[in-house]
Amino acid sequence: MSRRFTVITVLVCAGAGLLAACSSGTVGGTPSPETGSVPTSSSGAVSSSAGTVAVPKVQTPLPVTVLDGSPCDSALTTEQVTHFIGTPNVPERNDTFNAGPACSWSSSGPAGGGISVFYGTKLHNGLGYDYQVNKPEADRWEPANLQGYPAVALTLKGNDQSATGTCNVSVGIRDDLAFSVALTLGDNARKRGVDSCEGAKDVANTVLTNLKGRS
Repeated sequence: MSRRFTVITVLVCAGAGLLAACSSGTVGGTPSPETGSVPTSSSGAVSSSAGTVAVPKVQTPLPVTVLDGSPCDSALTTEQVTHFIGTPNVPERNDTFNAGPACSWSSSGPAGGGISVFYGTKLHNGLGYDYQVNKPEADRWEPANLQGYPAVALTLKGNDQSATGTCNVSVGIRDDLAFSVALTLGDNARKRGVDSCEGAKDVANTVLTNLKGRS
């Protein structure tokens, strides 16, 4: 976590492979989809269930139990949320989200702000859902590697991150399991040219560290 990001508006429709699971077309579909290169790592690629999409393979899977419960309880500490968006309001918990449990934090400050974390426990194909379903909807797609785990950052078509301040990151922790983070920057950060995808990667990296601590 190298920087503090002022954020605005919580995303209600985002997360691992959650873009297609959302009924509205609002900004904030999950970190999903694709772009040219595969993450630079020792990981290979594994065919998706459809057999048509190459998805980065998780080399060191975490136990499925690290995604037990709500992200409100295990994804980020209050101190960590405050680092990214300032003092937060009480987190909004959703245990019945289509793709798995979700949690959203909004800033209590005048600038607003928001982070959402989603555990994709109901999808059963990890980053494969992002590559298959969300890839066609992505305008910016950047494969990445967080602590040796394959990830992808994206923004949606028609949603310029410099204007919306929105980016999403999905991280595969097993070939069949992923979590996602959605981040929206506030007005001041957008005016300064802060890259929301870099911020979202920082948040996702922090969540990953916390989850590894549960393994």
